[in-house]
Formats: sequence, C-alpha cells, structure tokens
Amino acid sequence: MAMMNVEIISKEMIKPSSPTPNHLRTHKRSFPDQLAPTTYIPIILFYQSNNAHDGVVDHHQLQKSCRLKKSLQQTLNRFYPLAGTLKEDHSIDCNDEGVEFYEARVACKLSQILQHFNMEILNQFLPFEPHGTHDVLLAVKYNIFECGGVAVGVCVSHRIADGASATTFLGAWSATSRGDDDVCPKFDAATYFPPKDISWGKGDIGVTKEKIVTRRLVFDKSSIAALKENASSTRVLAVSAFIWKRLMAISKSKPAPARVHALQKK
Repeated sequence: MAMMNVEIISKEMIKPSSPTPNHLRTHKRSFPDQLAPTTYIPIILFYQSNNAHDGVVDHHQLQKSCRLKKSLQQTLNRFYPLAGTLKEDHSIDCNDEGVEFYEARVACKLSQILQHFNMEILNQFLPFEPHGTHDVLLAVKYNIFECGGVAVGVCVSHRIADGASATTFLGAWSATSRGDDDVCPKFDAATYFPPKDISWGKGDIGVTKEKIVTRRLVFDKSSIAALKENASSTRVLAVSAFIWKRLMAISKSKPAPARVHALQKK
C-alpha cells in the first residue's frame, strides 16, 4: 500500500484541569529512568465507526475528540509529571506546561490500513517519530479516517515511563473517559531507586533504529479461544505466554553466548 495523505488540522497543548500543588512541583526521576534511552514508547489504538458514511468524516468523531481532550485534562491531574518539563538535574518540573494533542484527517479508510502492515504508514499516525528527542514528555495524535474510524497515536517518553506505566496511563485515561477515575498512581520509584550522579553518561542512551525489527503476529478468534482455554487465563496473557514460549524455544535452539532474556508487559 502506498503512503497516504495524513493532514494535521489542529494542534494544541492540553494542560491539567487543576494546577499541580506546590509540594508536588518537583518530581525526582529514579535511577532506572535516568538510564532510559531518549526515545518514546509508541502506541496506536484503532477504533472502527458504526455510524459513518463512506467519504464523509463522521462529526461524532470530532465530538469524541473533545471528550478525549477533557478526560485527558482530568487524567493529567493524577499523572501530572507527564505534563511537566524534564530538567538537567534529572528531575521533572511539574509546571503544567501540558502535552501535545494533534488532530488529523487520513485520506483513506481504516480497513485499508488494517489489511496491511507497513511501519512507515503506521508511523504517520503517531504525533512524531518515536526515535528522537522532543520537548514534551507525552503527545497524542487523533487520526480520523474517511469512513469515520479513528486511530489514536500516543508517544510517551521513555525517560519517565516504561511500557507497563504507559499502559497504566492509557487505562486510566480510558476509565476517566467512561466516568471512572479510581486509578491513583504513585510516583515513588525514586524512593526505592534513588537517582545517582551519572554525568559520565548524561543519560543519553540512544537506540539504533536500524537494529530494531518489527513483526506482525495475527491470531484469529478460534486460535485465541483455544489458547485461553488451555492457559485458563485472559486472552492477552494467553497469547503473550504462547509468544514468549516460542521465542524462548527458538533462542535455545541456536548456539550462542550466555544471554539474558526479559519480558516486559506492554
């Protein structure tokens, strides 16, 4: 599939709906966060529309965009470091500068995207290239397709979050959009892993893009049901366990030096 036109129609900064209290204005990053690469965790969520007409951008999606912005403001009240600014001393000034929020229109149908797997195309639905350094710690891009479907692209700085915490934020944002705001995060990692003087490395550990390999694994409904039944677990855990088991088997089948394996929940 050829590259399509993704037109940005608006850009704004979304700030917490309430000011961050003075005693929370400085957030110390933990030692693991100091060593994190200067990249972003990219996540894209796709949603089909049930009431859109071909060739017409569903105005309901624009209304949903407004609700997402409002719920994002409310969520940032609890995840206030994401709306702050990274400082040279490896702390975050929780100054409520806000996060970037883009709205874009995509000149094709969502089904055309889901039928193919092309990273160059998928990256167009993100706020920016994730392998780089930007001023904000969090950015969102709300993409509206011709059919009314949407893709929500999110980039969270690895210098403040990992895959698990990024997922926690998205879950809290989703819950707030539904009217449930029970998720109360704790930002106490620095208590257990105090920051250190790493001026020798400045924390600028980059990731070589050329060494990253992306693969798409497709499981149909019946296959996922079978895995879930055998594992007696949720669909996500069942599929994750299956993929990890196969990767470990492949790794052990090839002669190689001692390796360290890790599985991170995304």
